[in-house]
Parts: sequence; C-alpha cells; structure tokens
Amino acid sequence: MAEKEVVIVYAAAYETVEAAVADMNAIEQLHKDEMIGRYDAAVIDKEDHRPRIVKRMDRPHLRVIPEWFG
Repeated sequence: MAEKEVVIVYAAAYETVEAAVADMNAIEQLHKDEMIGRYDAAVIDKEDHRPRIVKRMDRPHLRVIPEWFG
C-alpha cells in the first residue's frame, strides 16, 4: 500500500500584490537553500472582477492550488 503524503495548506491575504510577490520570492529562496521541500504557491489578484494568477511556482512540480478561484 502506498504511503499517503501529508499536505499542509497555508493562505494569506496581502494589502498589495507587490508584498505577496516579495513573500513568494522569499519562499523560493528558502527552497533553493533546501530549508523547505516541495510546494505549490500562487499570487492571485482580481482583474475585472475575475481571478488572475500574477505569479505561480510549484517546486518540484506539485499542483495543489486550483487554476481558477471564483
């Protein structure tokens, strides 16, 4: 029987897109420094009342976040 992986989901709300992207860049650096393992992250903003992915990273390719929020 295959082992089940534990998935932990964190969500955060930011005042600006720039602040969210800055934190995502910090998470990417933690991954490069091998402080964290696999992750899926996205900065999502609204444009014309529809969700828009500003920046997305999944390292190494692990898709947890749905493509569409709404």
